Amino acid sequence: MEEAKVHLLRVSPPFPGGFDTASVVPNAKGMSDQEMQEIAARHNHISGFVFPAPAGADYLDYEIRFSAPYYEVDMCSHAMIGTVWLLSKLGMMPRDDVRMITKGGHIEARIKKITDNTDSAEDSIWVEFFHPKPAFLSDVSPEHAKAILSDLDISRDDMEPGLPIQNVGTHKVKTLLAVNSVETLNSLELEHRRVKKLCNKVKSTALYVYAIVDRRQHVYEARQVPRHAGYWEDTASALAFVLLLNCFIKHADPKIKIRQGSSEGRSCETNVRFRRRGDELVGTWIGGTAEFETEKEEIEKEETKKEETKKEETEKEKTEKEETEKEETEKEETEEEETEETKTTEDDTW
Repeated sequence: MEEAKVHLLRVSPPFPGGFDTASVVPNAKGMSDQEMQEIAARHNHISGFVFPAPAGADYLDYEIRFSAPYYEVDMCSHAMIGTVWLLSKLGMMPRDDVRMITKGGHIEARIKKITDNTDSAEDSIWVEFFHPKPAFLSDVSPEHAKAILSDLDISRDDMEPGLPIQNVGTHKVKTLLAVNSVETLNSLELEHRRVKKLCNKVKSTALYVYAIVDRRQHVYEARQVPRHAGYWEDTASALAFVLLLNCFIKHADPKIKIRQGSSEGRSCETNVRFRRRGDELVGTWIGGTAEFETEKEEIEKEETKKEETKKEETEKEKTEKEETEKEETEKEETEEEETEETKTTEDDTW
């Protein structure tokens, strides 16, 4: 088959410095598992691949598959957001909603076009996809909680009051631990092997430590180990319900912002909103947006060019100034020599 068209995207919400990269192939029909993994390996991150819906599944629009460099993953939130964003951008969504199937199950997504407050003629595309509420939530036993704190070299004084250590999840169970500040969060040495042993003790797949950035604006920062434990959207949705059930959110209306990766220099942010069906909370909408990586590169390239031009102009001004000063110095020296010669001549005359 001919070489697939790969789109490189930066997936992030509109906040300075935030991004997470994803590669998306909008027409992957006929691609093999090996070809998908080769593309993921070439770009060194999870990539999304769009296939036609399975035969007979008229209620579906597409099949979406995600591949890491060496294996296929069931689901990836930022790659899903990037994939749906690209489908809309390329005119491959006949409606504002899309129904897909992934290895992790059926996914319902929708887009909203938002007019920018800029001179740009194009609207921003905001993507949300549905994730069901946690199927499992329980407090970690006091004995295991004590062991976790000890192994992380922190005490209960470092925890956020009112938020117990809990095991939560829909697909995979993860252990959620709230600390009392972002500084405490970023100072933790979350060594992979040690964390894996902790998770085995409490029968979870990953440790998810988080802190409140702004309680009024519902902004949180988090770290997950192992970082690629999968189902990041599962954890984000679980955290939203943990905050609600522990009365850190008084009602189910606000948008919750969860940032991850700041300590690693790769900040990304997941937006979470609760979804109701009548009076029942049935899950969350996971949201974000994207942009073409090349657009970002062009902006950065232009800024670099401006900086280089400014530097060249400064160097030129400096050189011209030095040359002017040199000419003036030489002129002064010449005048002094002429004056000295004149004086010598006069002395000889006497």
